[in-house]
Amino acid sequence: MKQLRYAVLSAMLPLGCVTTSADAARERAVSDLSCPDEQITTYRAAGGTTVAKGCGRWIRYACVRSGRSMVCSEDGPPGEVPLR
Repeated sequence: MKQLRYAVLSAMLPLGCVTTSADAARERAVSDLSCPDEQITTYRAAGGTTVAKGCGRWIRYACVRSGRSMVCSEDGPPGEVPLR
């Protein structure tokens, strides 16, 4: 019974390893914005880009799928978050 359970779990693991553009942008923004992961928020913007905000700054990424993961590249330089 244990072997069957491990076989089923092993078969399901690859299904849960798909990265979204929000995940990939957040991961990249940690480095680009020099900001901790827990302080970064992301959202989809016009034109299919993903914006990451954190620590008073923001950056826009163009993300494309590469296999099961997403690869994000900067779509413009980081900027200061405007005051409201």
